[in-house]
Amino acid sequence: MRRLLLTGIASLFLLLTVWGQPFHYKIAVIGSSTAAGTGASIPDSSWVRLTSAYLKNLQEIDTIYNFAVGGTVTGNGAFGGADTGISWVMTNYSPDIVIVSYASNDAVGAVPLDTTMRNLRLIYSIVTGAGKICWITTPHPRDNLTVSELARQIGALDSTAPEFPMRNMDFWTPLVATNGDSIAGQYNFDGVHINNAGHQALFQVVKNANILSPLISPLALVLDNFTAMPQQNAVLLNWTAAASGPLHFVVQRSTDGASYTNICEMDAADNLSGTNYSWKDANPFPGHLFYRLQTTASGKVSYSPIVSLNIKGMDWAIGDIYLPQGGSQLTVTLQSSKNRNVTLGVFDVTGRRITGQTGYAAAPESRIILSVSGLAQGQYFLRVISDDGQLSSKAFLKW
Repeated sequence: MRRLLLTGIASLFLLLTVWGQPFHYKIAVIGSSTAAGTGASIPDSSWVRLTSAYLKNLQEIDTIYNFAVGGTVTGNGAFGGADTGISWVMTNYSPDIVIVSYASNDAVGAVPLDTTMRNLRLIYSIVTGAGKICWITTPHPRDNLTVSELARQIGALDSTAPEFPMRNMDFWTPLVATNGDSIAGQYNFDGVHINNAGHQALFQVVKNANILSPLISPLALVLDNFTAMPQQNAVLLNWTAAASGPLHFVVQRSTDGASYTNICEMDAADNLSGTNYSWKDANPFPGHLFYRLQTTASGKVSYSPIVSLNIKGMDWAIGDIYLPQGGSQLTVTLQSSKNRNVTLGVFDVTGRRITGQTGYAAAPESRIILSVSGLAQGQYFLRVISDDGQLSSKAFLKW
């Protein structure tokens, strides 16, 4: 009996160590100078150190690895190497949670808004593709921005929550002055960075976000064996439900592994564990494609691992269309096997042409900016015709 009791206690200890001991969680931070601690009078007064101390006191983490570096931009996080790049961080430290926090350097450095958001989407995709949790913070205010710098800063602010609806933190609202664009006096360190009180305010944002909750109360596994196979000019997607109960599936596709578009939705009201599902993408884009499956069970959303393949034999297509909320410029990605002159047209739901322009699609991929400032909110269709008579169209939303 005593041996059985000891065995039971050892088994319980093992279960707690593997599944329930929260202080084994690791957090990594990437970002720029505010995340690195600039403006705080001592390192322990920075929002990252305050977060670390708080979570350690709760015995929920071992440490926070801070890889934020002053002067860096989102491109350093998306594509950088040692100490700044997300791929390097994930490979060398395998954190359970990554906090991504770039304050204002993209805006000041004239990084286009669509590039900033694409970089953030790529970082997010790399983290979540590894099965980990990623939180994206908004930029925070900064004094003396030019009109164009402020426009990029506000654009990033307004785009963060729609782009990352479940994993964003608002670093703007607690710090902004009444004029709506600069740092409030009580938080201002030097017009660019925040003081101790500002770092304390950002710590409260992180604390209130309860960033460890997805790990402490993880979603049940509801999906297994998600695969993608080419079939002539189509892609066949297969997956298996690993849990019983009503499920809602959304098949999502991407051309860059970062920005995903919903291409199919399915409900399985009478789903049983082990049930196989499939769907065929009859119109895949040429080149490299990424697929993932979004699954909703009991009101909770989870994602499959990302699968990718290369589609050959198709000549050209519209790739991503990006238009931020309230934006006036539509960024269109065109994928083509050769250089082409093209004509772009925007049509409303009745088929009436609203605006358009000519452009040049360089192989294998190029971007064209199309002004849509005169469009009211609503759904529209972009139609692109090449000089050799090939047509491609795609819907988008002005919001």
